[in-house]
Amino acid sequence: MLLIFLSVIPEGALNVSLSDPRRVRVGHGTLIHMSDRLKKEFAEKAICLEACLSANKRIGLPEETQMLHSGDTVFSSDGKIKFKIDREVARYFSDVTLHPIKMFLQDGIPVCLGSDNPLLMNTSIGKEHSMAYLAGVESDKLQLAFTKNAISYANVDFETREKLTKLIAAYEDSIALGQRPQKTVLGYKKPKTSYLTSELN
Repeated sequence: MLLIFLSVIPEGALNVSLSDPRRVRVGHGTLIHMSDRLKKEFAEKAICLEACLSANKRIGLPEETQMLHSGDTVFSSDGKIKFKIDREVARYFSDVTLHPIKMFLQDGIPVCLGSDNPLLMNTSIGKEHSMAYLAGVESDKLQLAFTKNAISYANVDFETREKLTKLIAAYEDSIALGQRPQKTVLGYKKPKTSYLTSELN
Protein backbone atom coordinates (compact mmCIF):
# COMPACT_ATOMS: atom_id res chain seq x y z
CA MET A 1 0.00 0.00 0.00
CA LEU A 2 2.79 2.45 0.88
CA LEU A 3 4.61 1.70 -2.38
CA ILE A 4 1.48 2.51 -4.36
CA PHE A 5 1.15 5.71 -2.36
CA LEU A 6 4.73 6.71 -3.06
CA SER A 7 4.36 6.08 -6.78
CA VAL A 8 1.43 8.49 -7.22
CA ILE A 9 2.66 11.48 -5.20
CA PRO A 10 2.89 14.56 -7.45
CA GLU A 11 6.42 15.99 -7.36
CA GLY A 12 5.03 19.42 -6.49
CA ALA A 13 3.44 18.00 -3.36
CA LEU A 14 6.90 17.30 -1.97
CA ASN A 15 7.71 21.01 -1.70
CA VAL A 16 7.74 21.75 2.03
CA SER A 17 8.65 25.42 1.82
CA LEU A 18 6.88 27.64 4.32
CA SER A 19 4.82 29.38 1.63
CA ASP A 20 3.57 26.20 -0.05
CA PRO A 21 0.39 24.84 1.60
CA ARG A 22 0.77 21.34 0.15
CA ARG A 23 2.11 18.67 2.47
CA VAL A 24 2.69 14.92 2.44
CA ARG A 25 2.16 13.42 5.88
CA VAL A 26 1.50 9.72 6.43
CA GLY A 27 -0.27 8.42 9.53
CA HIS A 28 0.25 4.90 10.87
CA GLY A 29 3.25 4.18 8.66
CA THR A 30 5.41 2.64 11.37
CA LEU A 31 5.84 -0.61 9.45
CA ILE A 32 8.26 1.10 7.07
CA HIS A 33 10.91 0.23 9.66
CA MET A 34 10.94 -3.25 8.11
CA SER A 35 12.17 -1.97 4.73
CA ASP A 36 15.31 0.06 4.07
CA ARG A 37 13.86 0.97 0.68
CA LEU A 38 10.72 2.49 2.18
CA LYS A 39 12.68 4.37 4.85
CA LYS A 40 14.97 5.77 2.17
CA GLU A 41 11.96 6.90 0.11
CA PHE A 42 10.48 8.74 3.08
CA ALA A 43 13.79 10.41 3.95
CA GLU A 44 14.71 11.43 0.40
CA LYS A 45 11.24 12.77 -0.39
CA ALA A 46 10.90 14.42 3.04
CA ILE A 47 7.62 12.65 3.71
CA CYS A 48 6.52 13.16 7.29
CA LEU A 49 5.64 10.06 9.29
CA GLU A 50 2.95 10.66 11.90
CA ALA A 51 3.62 8.21 14.71
CA CYS A 52 0.65 7.27 16.92
CA LEU A 53 2.28 5.32 19.73
CA SER A 54 -0.81 4.78 21.88
CA ALA A 55 -2.76 3.51 18.89
CA ASN A 56 0.10 1.15 18.03
CA LYS A 57 -0.05 -0.28 21.55
CA ARG A 58 -3.84 -0.52 21.79
CA ILE A 59 -4.62 -1.83 18.29
CA GLY A 60 -1.54 -3.96 17.66
CA LEU A 61 -0.83 -5.60 14.31
CA PRO A 62 -2.65 -8.23 12.22
CA GLU A 63 -1.32 -11.74 12.76
CA GLU A 64 -0.22 -12.06 9.13
CA THR A 65 1.93 -8.94 9.50
CA GLN A 66 3.54 -10.30 12.66
CA MET A 67 4.46 -13.44 10.72
CA LEU A 68 6.61 -11.56 8.18
CA HIS A 69 10.33 -12.31 8.34
CA SER A 70 13.52 -10.77 7.00
CA GLY A 71 13.98 -11.81 3.37
CA ASP A 72 10.25 -12.09 2.65
CA THR A 73 8.82 -10.21 -0.31
CA VAL A 74 5.63 -8.20 0.05
CA PHE A 75 3.44 -7.38 -2.94
CA SER A 76 0.82 -4.71 -3.47
CA SER A 77 -2.78 -5.88 -3.86
CA ASP A 78 -2.50 -5.77 -7.67
CA GLY A 79 0.85 -7.59 -7.62
CA LYS A 80 2.62 -4.88 -9.60
CA ILE A 81 4.72 -3.41 -6.80
CA LYS A 82 6.91 -5.30 -4.36
CA PHE A 83 9.54 -4.73 -1.73
CA LYS A 84 11.77 -6.91 0.40
CA ILE A 85 11.55 -7.17 4.17
CA ASP A 86 14.97 -6.27 5.59
CA ARG A 87 14.31 -6.80 9.29
CA GLU A 88 11.86 -8.50 11.61
CA VAL A 89 8.89 -6.50 12.83
CA ALA A 90 9.72 -4.65 16.05
CA ARG A 91 7.41 -5.66 18.90
CA TYR A 92 6.59 -2.01 19.53
CA PHE A 93 2.87 -2.74 19.82
CA SER A 94 3.51 -4.63 23.06
CA ASP A 95 6.54 -2.69 24.36
CA VAL A 96 6.87 1.02 23.58
CA THR A 97 10.61 0.94 24.33
CA LEU A 98 10.99 -1.12 21.14
CA HIS A 99 9.23 1.44 18.95
CA PRO A 100 11.35 2.39 15.89
CA ILE A 101 10.61 6.12 16.19
CA LYS A 102 14.23 6.85 17.17
CA MET A 103 15.41 4.88 14.13
CA PHE A 104 13.27 7.07 11.89
CA LEU A 105 14.88 10.22 13.29
CA GLN A 106 18.37 8.78 12.85
CA ASP A 107 17.52 7.94 9.23
CA GLY A 108 16.50 11.53 8.52
CA ILE A 109 12.76 10.92 8.27
CA PRO A 110 10.61 13.85 9.41
CA VAL A 111 8.43 12.62 12.28
CA CYS A 112 5.53 14.15 14.16
CA LEU A 113 3.27 12.68 16.84
CA GLY A 114 -0.42 11.96 16.54
CA SER A 115 -3.00 11.10 19.19
CA ASP A 116 -5.23 9.37 16.59
CA ASN A 117 -8.57 9.12 18.43
CA PRO A 118 -7.71 10.52 21.90
CA LEU A 119 -10.88 9.31 23.64
CA LEU A 120 -10.73 5.81 22.21
CA MET A 121 -6.98 5.51 22.76
CA ASN A 122 -7.08 7.15 26.22
CA THR A 123 -4.31 9.54 25.27
CA SER A 124 -3.33 13.13 24.61
CA ILE A 125 -0.52 14.71 22.66
CA GLY A 126 1.32 15.18 25.97
CA LYS A 127 1.12 11.47 26.67
CA GLU A 128 2.39 10.73 23.16
CA HIS A 129 5.45 12.87 23.87
CA SER A 130 6.02 10.93 27.09
CA MET A 131 5.75 7.63 25.24
CA ALA A 132 8.24 8.88 22.64
CA TYR A 133 10.58 9.65 25.54
CA LEU A 134 10.24 6.06 26.74
CA ALA A 135 11.01 4.93 23.19
CA GLY A 136 14.37 6.69 23.39
CA VAL A 137 13.65 10.21 22.16
CA GLU A 138 14.91 11.93 25.31
CA SER A 139 16.33 15.15 23.86
CA ASP A 140 14.26 18.32 24.33
CA LYS A 141 15.42 19.41 20.87
CA LEU A 142 14.12 16.24 19.22
CA GLN A 143 10.87 16.40 21.18
CA LEU A 144 10.34 19.96 19.97
CA ALA A 145 11.14 18.82 16.43
CA PHE A 146 7.97 16.69 16.58
CA THR A 147 5.94 19.85 17.09
CA LYS A 148 7.86 21.74 14.41
CA ASN A 149 7.13 18.96 11.93
CA ALA A 150 3.48 18.85 12.94
CA ILE A 151 3.26 22.53 12.03
CA SER A 152 5.43 22.35 8.92
CA TYR A 153 3.42 19.43 7.53
CA ALA A 154 -0.02 20.58 8.65
CA ASN A 155 -2.55 21.15 5.88
CA VAL A 156 -3.22 24.75 6.83
CA ASP A 157 -2.93 28.09 5.08
CA PHE A 158 0.26 30.14 5.03
CA GLU A 159 -0.91 32.62 7.68
CA THR A 160 -1.73 29.88 10.20
CA ARG A 161 1.56 28.08 9.61
CA GLU A 162 3.52 31.32 9.95
CA LYS A 163 1.73 32.21 13.20
CA LEU A 164 2.42 28.80 14.72
CA THR A 165 6.03 28.86 13.56
CA LYS A 166 6.54 32.20 15.30
CA LEU A 167 5.12 30.76 18.53
CA ILE A 168 7.66 27.94 18.36
CA ALA A 169 10.46 30.46 17.76
CA ALA A 170 9.31 32.50 20.77
CA TYR A 171 9.26 29.33 22.88
CA GLU A 172 12.82 28.48 21.83
CA ASP A 173 13.95 32.01 22.69
CA SER A 174 12.47 31.72 26.19
CA ILE A 175 14.16 28.35 26.71
CA ALA A 176 17.49 29.84 25.63
CA LEU A 177 17.05 32.49 28.33
CA GLY A 178 16.32 29.84 30.95
CA GLN A 179 12.67 30.81 31.16
CA ARG A 180 10.82 27.56 30.56
CA PRO A 181 7.09 28.40 30.22
CA GLN A 182 4.74 26.83 32.76
CA LYS A 183 1.66 27.18 30.56
CA THR A 184 0.74 27.34 26.89
CA VAL A 185 -0.47 30.40 25.00
CA LEU A 186 -4.00 29.04 25.44
CA GLY A 187 -3.58 28.93 29.20
CA TYR A 188 -3.00 25.21 29.74
CA LYS A 189 -0.74 24.85 32.75
CA LYS A 190 2.07 22.36 33.18
CA PRO A 191 0.66 19.25 34.94
CA LYS A 192 1.80 18.55 38.49
CA THR A 193 2.28 14.85 37.74
CA SER A 194 4.19 13.32 34.87
CA TYR A 195 2.68 11.19 32.12
CA LEU A 196 5.69 8.97 32.63
CA THR A 197 4.09 7.51 35.75
CA SER A 198 0.54 6.25 36.23
CA GLU A 199 -0.96 7.22 32.88
CA LEU A 200 1.40 4.96 30.97
CA ASN A 201 0.40 1.91 32.98
